[in-house]
Amino acid sequence: MTGLLIFTAAFSLLLALLRPGTLILSRFSRRTGRGFYTVETTHKGKHWRTMHLTSYDPVGRLSRIQAVRFHQCYLAALENALRGFREPLYFRSHLMRPVHLRSMEKCLAAFPERRWRKKRVRISRTEHWGIRLQTLFNEWRWITPQDRGYLIVIGPPGTGGRSKPKSDSERIHERIRSDRSK
Repeated sequence: MTGLLIFTAAFSLLLALLRPGTLILSRFSRRTGRGFYTVETTHKGKHWRTMHLTSYDPVGRLSRIQAVRFHQCYLAALENALRGFREPLYFRSHLMRPVHLRSMEKCLAAFPERRWRKKRVRISRTEHWGIRLQTLFNEWRWITPQDRGYLIVIGPPGTGGRSKPKSDSERIHERIRSDRSK
């Protein structure tokens, strides 16, 4: 029983000591895009960009105005990433709601050269606990994140009008069509 009391006291002390540190870090860790940043990753020799929410930005208990600003920052960061980088972009989020998906689709409509898709994915147990503990340390509240989220994959800019057909069979058919027109 005393072990449990010691653990509880030590954990409470740890939380009390970490809270001022996370507040200080949150003030100085703001990157451009306020709340979001992109990182280049490599997977199987292919370069990708992934978009992340900064670790120290509180996202719980936002007022209506703060939530609108937060979402506008997300759309601005997405647009900057699409304009600034040629690599494909991906991100996963358990925070996406249907209204966010619709506004993201409107934002992506401005980039017709980029193909994209969304997929409903399961949030892993490790990620669940990571989100819970991060929220506990940053915002001092216990949450239960959703079981499912979205994976958004946005491809690199296309070439517009294709100069080469996609496959050998298409090349053959194109050659036959051009011979017939002569």
